[in-house]
Amino acid sequence: MAAWKENILPNIVDENELAESKDQAKAPVIAQSSFQFDTPPEIVFVKDLQTQEEALRYKDLPTVPLQPKEQKIHDQTLAQLRTNKNFYNGKQLLLTGAVYDTSNNTLYLEAVRVDYVFLIALEKMKATKTKKSALHHKNFFKTGVLVPFISKDSKVSIITRQDKWSLRSVASGFLECSDESELLSDLVTKTACKEADEEFVLDHFRHRRFDFDGPPTIASISFRDALGMGMTPTIEFVAPIQMKQDADFILSVMNNNEASHAHEHIPGSAMSVPLASGERARGAADFMQQKLPGNFLYGPVLHACAIRENQRNGVLFSPRISEIPNSRFYPIGFFKPVPQSLLDYSTEKNYPSEKDNSFNRITKI
Repeated sequence: MAAWKENILPNIVDENELAESKDQAKAPVIAQSSFQFDTPPEIVFVKDLQTQEEALRYKDLPTVPLQPKEQKIHDQTLAQLRTNKNFYNGKQLLLTGAVYDTSNNTLYLEAVRVDYVFLIALEKMKATKTKKSALHHKNFFKTGVLVPFISKDSKVSIITRQDKWSLRSVASGFLECSDESELLSDLVTKTACKEADEEFVLDHFRHRRFDFDGPPTIASISFRDALGMGMTPTIEFVAPIQMKQDADFILSVMNNNEASHAHEHIPGSAMSVPLASGERARGAADFMQQKLPGNFLYGPVLHACAIRENQRNGVLFSPRISEIPNSRFYPIGFFKPVPQSLLDYSTEKNYPSEKDNSFNRITKI
């Protein structure tokens, strides 16, 4: 999280300020960066990163105390949302910290438990700028999972969401628990399976329409912030699922959707993007060059899946994609310290350069 907030995000901000100074059209900027895992990490939720006290179950996570003005906004939002007959106030969580331990491939996530109404009201509650408010002492990140389907013939299906922006994406959803006692250890992959089933896999009779060829695997973690828009930033996991069927069959199911959450997507809008390096020029490049709405969602998905499918061939991927100017993609390995010399106690780490796509080596004595 420190690498994202202190190095990468400021670079994206500076680049966009420079572009605006050259009289280019000012537009909302969505900054996104992904860190690709060499192997799926172990996920450990903690109450506090300093003490690393583990939260085994949802009820173990701390809550966020609200000041009277903030509580009033929360309650008013709850009353308003309850007027919707389909309203459901789920047991959500917000991330407040993330630390990756390179020695044992473990990702420690500091989190708090909140209801869905809290997510909706957060920006408005923070706008009160109440003194002594807990909302101003921590960084809050909404957190979810993106669940691409990788077909037997190495393609990913992208579909258009049923929203006012017509974003292109895949099955996805916020991390959520069904009850207070739910275990957190496999929450990311469990959520991935749940969203896949609800959005595409199970029909209205709960019959499976296509099959997984293995469980979801966490490929990367993606940080996203809508700069200057007063929105809560997001952390999402990319957790691909390998399918037993080919892309044409998966497309036919997605475009004729009978799942319980089919209303979240536009019928007939799904398309397949090839992952194989030999097909990139023909299919993937053509798709990326369209610069469709939602590139901050499908960009991390395609990048993570392409690395997964091509890693055996030693194919290298750029940390920047020209069609997605405000996104960055890095291997998690750049966090790993490299000994400078056997004669001193220096350690070195590689950080993204401010000026180009290379890496700066920063030495700490």
